[in-house]
Formats: sequence, structure tokens, C-alpha cells
Amino acid sequence: PMDAPVQKHAEWLIRMVDLRRDHFTEVLRELSHKDLTQLSTIVRCVLMMGMAELDRGELEADVILDDILNLTRTYDGSESVGFVNGVLDAYMERQ
Repeated sequence: PMDAPVQKHAEWLIRMVDLRRDHFTEVLRELSHKDLTQLSTIVRCVLMMGMAELDRGELEADVILDDILNLTRTYDGSESVGFVNGVLDAYMERQ
């Protein structure tokens, strides 16, 4: 079982990605310069989670990036880390 604060944050993150999916998808189209069907589901999800966390602004960007890159490395593989990092860097530059 998760601690209550961790569970609350996970639920918030899931809601935000779901509510802002169309927005995040459009941003991914603009920033990735790829057909989104070329991205794994894991990569799309971690990118949307990263954007939601960055928009929330409760943690420093480098902490968010580190967590998202670790998730990418763990669940999609090291070869995707550079791509995810580049997209999230571009997202932060837009803000």
C-alpha cells in the first residue's frame, strides 16, 4: 500500500494527464517532430506526466526531470532517455 500523500499525488497526476491529454498530445506533436504513433505508450505517458508536474510547479524542474528520466530508463529503456529529455527541455523553454 502507498502512503496517503503518495497516493493523493498519484491520483492527482492521473487526473491531470487525463484532463489535459488533448493539450499534451498537441504539445508533443509540436515538440517531438515525430508521428506520435512512433512513440511507445510508456514514452507518451512519462512525457505527459512530466509536463503535468512541470506545470504544477511544486518541485524544481531538475528533480522532475530526474524522476521522469529514471521512469523512462526503467520502463522503456536507455535509448529513449535522450528523446524524453529533449522534449521536456523544449517544453520548459516554452514556459
